[in-house]
Amino acid sequence: MKLTEAQKKVITALQHGEKIHYMTGLYARCFYSRSFKNISWATIFKLEDLGLVVRGTGFINLTEYGKTIKI
Repeated sequence: MKLTEAQKKVITALQHGEKIHYMTGLYARCFYSRSFKNISWATIFKLEDLGLVVRGTGFINLTEYGKTIKI
């Protein structure tokens, strides 16, 4: 599977225990919990489409497939 650098960075961060928060609504955004750096929604949507992540209640979580993939 071919992933962009941004997608690899998100998966690696999640595998190492980083939390990714998201907010919906008028000011929708997605960001890392430690640095508050924004993540593009296009990156999250693509990872969801590939089955690597899933949106929970306020957090982005890895799927079982996302936990086992080697970057």
